[in-house]
Amino acid sequence: MNNLFLLSALVAIIVSAMIAGKATAAAEPRCGAYKKASQPCMAYVQGSAETIPQACCDRLKGFLDDAKTEKRKKIAACKCVAGSASNPAYKEGRVQKVADACGFKLPPADYDCDR
Repeated sequence: MNNLFLLSALVAIIVSAMIAGKATAAAEPRCGAYKKASQPCMAYVQGSAETIPQACCDRLKGFLDDAKTEKRKKIAACKCVAGSASNPAYKEGRVQKVADACGFKLPPADYDCDR
């Protein structure tokens, strides 16, 4: 159950940050992978598409599956997405809708990625 919550939190954070593209220097390589994985989601979260493409969930799932293989990858992925749900470039509520549709839970914006 704990691993499921961590994976859900990571996915949610990634979905949020993927959209924001925020990163720390240590997380940059993972942010590139995240941006690439989240590309199919961009039209929806930015408001130019009305539906979430299946490729959005598929690519995010692949990214998250890879991120959960090592603790450092989890932390870096988390930092890439932290706080992006409130990114003004994205239509309000769309990041949450992607998380819901793809089966992820978004963590709070102030989530500590290092714990």
